[in-house]
Amino acid sequence: TVARATLLETSTADRPAADLTIRAMANHLALHSISQSLVEFLARTHAAFTPDPGTSALPAVGFEVLGSARFSDPEVEIKDKVTLYLHRIAPDNHPRNHRDGPSVGSVDLDLHYLATVWVDSAMSEQILMGWLIRELYCHPILDRRPLSNKAGWELAESISLVPENLSTEEMSRIWGPARRGCRLSFPFLARTVRIG
Repeated sequence: TVARATLLETSTADRPAADLTIRAMANHLALHSISQSLVEFLARTHAAFTPDPGTSALPAVGFEVLGSARFSDPEVEIKDKVTLYLHRIAPDNHPRNHRDGPSVGSVDLDLHYLATVWVDSAMSEQILMGWLIRELYCHPILDRRPLSNKAGWELAESISLVPENLSTEEMSRIWGPARRGCRLSFPFLARTVRIG
């Protein structure tokens, strides 16, 4: 059994994997803060990874947050990297987040990410994807500590990282406009982000 903890937490105590909600509002820098914090976390855990006896080390790669223009431009080479691409932002319609009264103050969002491995070797590709999925499973909660101060996060704020199941059609809508061909990817959600 693999212990699960908050990002950057060294304790192996189990933490709940249920959807957690930010308790206050962040400012307009929140989306970039979350994306950058996630990619920096993955870079740190990759560098610190120690393989189990008898297993191989992780392939060397860089880590990057991709914007829509870079992801969709086939002239831009992406090689030997693990990337995060924020491909969709949607209102969080979870019943716990419905508020009475006028729709003012804050907006609750789900951030839809695509984690992608860009390497040529099938073995390296699958090793890196297996490691990435395991890291997100073991650390399902993004708490305040790694988040940028500029986004105005409160100390009690936390965000849940949840695997997402995308259909073949939904994946085609992401990869088709990119004109790159499909790459091995893992979709997941960051929820709930409250901006106001």
